[in-house]
Amino acid sequence: MLYNAKTFEQTTSVTRFERAHRIEMSNPLNGVPSVAFITSWVERDNETGEETQKELHRTVTDVVNPDETFPVYDAEGNFVANMPYGDVAGVLYNLFFHVAAKADS
Repeated sequence: MLYNAKTFEQTTSVTRFERAHRIEMSNPLNGVPSVAFITSWVERDNETGEETQKELHRTVTDVVNPDETFPVYDAEGNFVANMPYGDVAGVLYNLFFHVAAKADS
C-alpha cells in the first residue's frame, strides 16, 4: 500500500510515494509518549520496478493516546483490524526487554 502516491509520465514512467524510513517513539518518565515518522520520497520505475529513495520529505508526529485506534492492513492493502495505540506501545516496550536481554546475555 502506497501513501501520497503520484505517477509521472516523463521519458520514463515513475510512481513517487512517501515512505516512513525512520520511526521514533518517545516514552518519557512521567510524561506523555509520542511517536514520530520521518519520511522521504521514493520513486519506483514503472518499467523495471526499481525503487530509489529520494530526498527527505517531512516529520509527522502524534501523542500516543492508548485508546485511539487506527486501521491495520496486510501487504496487499486488505483491512485486517483496528488496533489501539496502547497495544503498539506495549508491544514495542516488550520488544525492548527482549532485545536488551539478548544484548546482555
